[in-house]
Amino acid sequence: FCAALNAQTSPPNWELYDDFSGSTIDTGKWETTYWEGGQAPLISNGQLKLENGGGNGSKDAAFMSTLQLAGFDFSSVENHTGVAFTDSSIIGIEADLFLPAGVASDSGVFIELFEQVSPQEIRAAGIELGYWGLPSQAELWFHKSAYSSGNKTSEVDQTEYVSLGQSYRVRMLRQDGSIKLYKDDVLVQTHAAEGELVALIIHAFNDAGQSMYATVDNVRVLRDPNAYLPSSRVGTVEVSYFDADSTISPGYNYYKTSSELYFLDYEEGSLNTYSWDGATGRLLDDTFGEYIDYTFTSENTGTYVFNGVSTDTGTFVSYDANWDLDYDGTADGAQIESGSLLGAVVTHPIDLQSDA
Repeated sequence: FCAALNAQTSPPNWELYDDFSGSTIDTGKWETTYWEGGQAPLISNGQLKLENGGGNGSKDAAFMSTLQLAGFDFSSVENHTGVAFTDSSIIGIEADLFLPAGVASDSGVFIELFEQVSPQEIRAAGIELGYWGLPSQAELWFHKSAYSSGNKTSEVDQTEYVSLGQSYRVRMLRQDGSIKLYKDDVLVQTHAAEGELVALIIHAFNDAGQSMYATVDNVRVLRDPNAYLPSSRVGTVEVSYFDADSTISPGYNYYKTSSELYFLDYEEGSLNTYSWDGATGRLLDDTFGEYIDYTFTSENTGTYVFNGVSTDTGTFVSYDANWDLDYDGTADGAQIESGSLLGAVVTHPIDLQSDA
């Protein structure tokens, strides 16, 4: 891991995921799905438009195979359309849900998550904005449901009456062993999280086979700060520097085993014992009596906190200790172990970002 650390940062927070300002759906963020009668999701007037009625064919999202193996039968489901999040680091979603005045009865739009407790046990939780025929009166429905072999076995729900033709901001968060459901910033329900998260989705439907549409906008997400933590550091090299020129005063850690690392910089070198916690991101150097807490916000960005005091943010580049980044014919891990400082006789400028 190469850490270029140069600025203060704050803990990860909610970030804008998609405001649908483009002309087409970003396939790097969303997987689209629709069933017979549903139309393919699209962007219209700066919003995600989910429309049912008149659509032909169907397209399953990848996560649906997990539900089918658990006993769910989607063969007769019609007039559903939606998107699934593709980023597995997401643990929370916010969105503006909208149903227009005059929408057909038995219509709805919702955010939902699925958990798998065992091969045949599925849990679902979410928030639905629905209309069921009462004059101009819609419902915000908050729930968690349990399924066994595809059959619903229990449900805990709560309903709030709202109006059609208005946008409602809802939030769902799965973190620290619980699922929390919100309207705006007000917590409505809390449930226990169970098993493994399977999917986060946004869908619209009409249960009566009538034409309808719903819109979704301003999707924000919260990411799991530990989602990208490596389970092991063995066989990697970390280069750390704190100035603009990475060849001036870098320090090197070569993680040779799960408990021993070779440390080397321009002033000293030593064989140190260490431990790495892949669940929390803490590196403890027993020899130096120091620790570093890492938070990865993506595969190559994150936060580096030294001894709980010095906090910086930067870029992390992972490379194998057997690579020869300075092109001298010797693997970097072996150089560090022998005390040969990388960059001392460099003929090729070290640019870890591009060389990696």
